[in-house]
Amino acid sequence: MIGVSEMTCGPSSTIRIGCARVIDKGNMLHNLYGKHSHEGRRMNELEQKAYIFATIFTLSNKLQMLGDRFDENITTKQWLFIVGVSVFEKPPMVGELANFVGYSRQNAKRIAAVLQRRGYVNLSDDEHDARALRIELTPKCKQYFQRREQREIDFLERIFAGFDAGSTRGLYTGLTMLKQNIIEIMKSDKGTISEEDLV
Repeated sequence: MIGVSEMTCGPSSTIRIGCARVIDKGNMLHNLYGKHSHEGRRMNELEQKAYIFATIFTLSNKLQMLGDRFDENITTKQWLFIVGVSVFEKPPMVGELANFVGYSRQNAKRIAAVLQRRGYVNLSDDEHDARALRIELTPKCKQYFQRREQREIDFLERIFAGFDAGSTRGLYTGLTMLKQNIIEIMKSDKGTISEEDLV
């Protein structure tokens, strides 16, 4: 796999992020991720935005790896699926859950089938639409996650080590604003984005 420091854009190439342009003097990604971004000068606001944009993707991959190692019985995607089900007041339909957690319907159905075989969820026909399936957590699932609750808390504290209340609040506020901006962009792209994708 190519590391970030090995991904070059060529001398004096331009990377476009929205309407902004960042001129790469040799290797923009290396400057953003490497020691040069922390030694000698501070990143300007545009560089910080580019760094955040790229870091969301790299951290997502790393968090999934850590989450998969955390519990050999439940993958990170399965965990998010289960958390999504627990948020709804009544058992959600597969399509509703897929939209909520950002999975495709096909992937959501596949995860649901795996979790059903392992006894973590029940799938049942919707009373108004026999073609639709509703997902409900089983007592086994709830008990399992109750037993690992303290491990989850400890894991979360390790992830946020060094954060004080202000840092946590600032990150929470920033991510909330970023999410809303992304939803607004998706709404404006009516030709390719469905209403269901905006949930």
